[in-house]
Amino acid sequence: KKNRNDIMRNHSVAHLLQAALREVLGDVPFFDSAEGTARQLRRRLLECGLLASEGRQGGVTFLSSKDTPDEIELYRRFFEISA
Repeated sequence: KKNRNDIMRNHSVAHLLQAALREVLGDVPFFDSAEGTARQLRRRLLECGLLASEGRQGGVTFLSSKDTPDEIELYRRFFEISA
């Protein structure tokens, strides 16, 4: 589970990246869709009865059309990096 320091560090990295891109591209707008995506995911999980109740830990299932053990392991590794 991410703590406050991890969240702030990720926010700082995104801010630095945007600043570097603005140096190259000029004053261009950036759109962060993470908040909207999170709201939509919450709404859909709630509709499907899959949203974990407060205080209860949820779970993650990895599915892919390329359903090989190596592919699923790759998804798990990416997930662990971001968690």
